[in-house]
Amino acid sequence: MAMGDLALGPLAELLVLRRTWKRSGMVAPVTASDPRSELLRSCLGARECRLIEQPGIGLLRTTSDQAMADDAAVGGLTLALNKALRSGAMPTQSIQALAGVTAELIDNIGEHADHPPDSFAAFQVGDGDVWLTVADAGQGVLAGYQNFAGVDQPEDAQQALEWAILEHRSRTRKPHRGLGYKKIQRALRSMDASIRVRSDDASLEVTGVADAASWLLREQVHLSGFVVSIHVSWRT
Repeated sequence: MAMGDLALGPLAELLVLRRTWKRSGMVAPVTASDPRSELLRSCLGARECRLIEQPGIGLLRTTSDQAMADDAAVGGLTLALNKALRSGAMPTQSIQALAGVTAELIDNIGEHADHPPDSFAAFQVGDGDVWLTVADAGQGVLAGYQNFAGVDQPEDAQQALEWAILEHRSRTRKPHRGLGYKKIQRALRSMDASIRVRSDDASLEVTGVADAASWLLREQVHLSGFVVSIHVSWRT
């Protein structure tokens, strides 16, 4: 399958996975030929934080020297998203909620990724739907917990994802931390939304944000980093 045939969420996973392959000395046998994929690759090739906008598409590149993008860049991305969603006739309340979700996900890069070598946020608005994804090629979810010695540790990446996404356990183990994904799930609960989180050799996903029992945990090919993808649909 060509990169141009993929939705934004799977495409983000593939881009981070390609970096995993390159680190291992493997050849990544996928080429980009469509404008959107070329735009993503150009964004990731930048050496500094930058915001790229096109009709219905926004990309924010962050770098290893700037794990979290500055407020102006994040604000620019959320403004571009708001404009695109208004043009797509998304309900105002949902637009405001997604702006908050976007900022929260970008903040999480600095919280867990440990200065990732590659990270980006992107959105793509279609006819009655939007993809939002935030990805980094950092240390991954399991290493994030393992960096804090002397406390209980997850057995593997699958359990680490469950701790982070479903149980809201901060890697610092402080009770007032680790609530970012709880806020995100609360914001999306009233929408027709799906969420997929992938890191290391595991993924968690749900269609229709609901209780923990509804999430599907899968084993995956190893991906060095962390990718969160959200898809929201609405009637126009």
